Amino acid sequence: ITLDLLRRLVESGKWPVTSDARSRVIKSPRSSSTPSDTFLTASKKSSPVSAFPENNTISSGSFTVVNAGIWHDDNDASLPLANALFPELTKSVFDLEKEIIRLTG
Repeated sequence: ITLDLLRRLVESGKWPVTSDARSRVIKSPRSSSTPSDTFLTASKKSSPVSAFPENNTISSGSFTVVNAGIWHDDNDASLPLANALFPELTKSVFDLEKEIIRLTG
């Protein structure tokens, strides 16, 4: 469910813009499974695409959600904006986390 919700965000063009600060820390993973001529770049556009265009660049981006159930601040205004924008995704992410903990616990 979580992966499907993430894919729908990309397809709908609703993926949030990545901040300048965050885009500077998203790095290209280097491993034996990643071709040396493939680069990961954080996109400041509103629709990152995880694909391999002809120039072998993967456009990506990120945003933050937190588990409001364990958030240590009584002020809901301090929750990340993505929590309010994507409540179904936020719930799904933390349901998945609980299931992973249960299975590996």
